[in-house]
Amino acid sequence: AEHMTEFKLLSSIDLGGHRMNFSSLRAFPALQVLHLSCNHISDIQLPNIDKDCGFKNLTALDLSYNKCSSDSLLELGSLPNLSFLDLSQNQLQNFPDITKAHFKSLKKLVLRGNELGKVKPSDGPAPPNTYHDPESSYFKPHYTFFSVLAQLPTLREVDLSSNLIQVIPRLPPGS
Repeated sequence: AEHMTEFKLLSSIDLGGHRMNFSSLRAFPALQVLHLSCNHISDIQLPNIDKDCGFKNLTALDLSYNKCSSDSLLELGSLPNLSFLDLSQNQLQNFPDITKAHFKSLKKLVLRGNELGKVKPSDGPAPPNTYHDPESSYFKPHYTFFSVLAQLPTLREVDLSSNLIQVIPRLPPGS
């Protein structure tokens, strides 16, 4: 790992299909683009971004085909220059509650092929964020992730294809 610090100008790296640890890549100070698809990543903990680490310059991150947790998404939200994030096929069922301090530069978010909008039949107790539809045997979702995504100030493009979304909710004006 001590040899990694010699890559001072490395701005892009593709390490897809390995078993990389996200935090082990902080040694690249100029890193802007990072591809980590298919790495079995589930937990991400970032070092202090204010210190000299490679992640403070990161603009594009591909974490597709992993199993990122909601806590990991909150960690990623602290990356100050991240403008592109691919979280395709991470089995996400919701997006965590975030504040205005999260994802300040995010312009494109890819959530393709997750489980957003997943609900179950009404034969048991109501899942969180749903209500029972008396005209059918299913719970209808209250999609909280739409209102969360609407809070991202620079977001311009979202890919929600191949999820389990049934309806697009009405958002309050100004969202």
